[in-house]
Amino acid sequence: MIVKSLLVEDDEYKADSLQEAMPRNYQIRIARSVSSAVRAVVEDIFDVVFLDMALPTFEKNAGSGSGSSQPQGGVEVLRALKFINKKTKIIIVSQYSGVEVDNDFVQLRDSARVLSEKYSLDVVGAVAYDFEDDGWRIDLSEVMERI
Repeated sequence: MIVKSLLVEDDEYKADSLQEAMPRNYQIRIARSVSSAVRAVVEDIFDVVFLDMALPTFEKNAGSGSGSSQPQGGVEVLRALKFINKKTKIIIVSQYSGVEVDNDFVQLRDSARVLSEKYSLDVVGAVAYDFEDDGWRIDLSEVMERI
């Protein structure tokens, strides 16, 4: 069975690492900014969204910037999913120890529960990504088993 997935990640190395960790049956579309992620969830239906929380406003283009960096960019994607009432599973993947939700710092380990409750979405888990330690791969596999 093909699992249609959206990977929302602006860091190319991290996006490549995440793709390598996913099973072969995961069909992956990549969005590298808030605007491209929102466009993707509006235009298409995904079984799962892998969501980084800190994202630039726009994609980087040759000769131009990517807009302002948004520490809560992922929250904008969650708001879009709620607004259009799309039911998809969401997995938070972050390099940070927590996320900011309405000016409150939420520990990453609690973020799935808090974001699920706040936005009435199915945030199945959160994974702490680490460039230097592959332990996140095990955590990602465990969260993906809940899908």
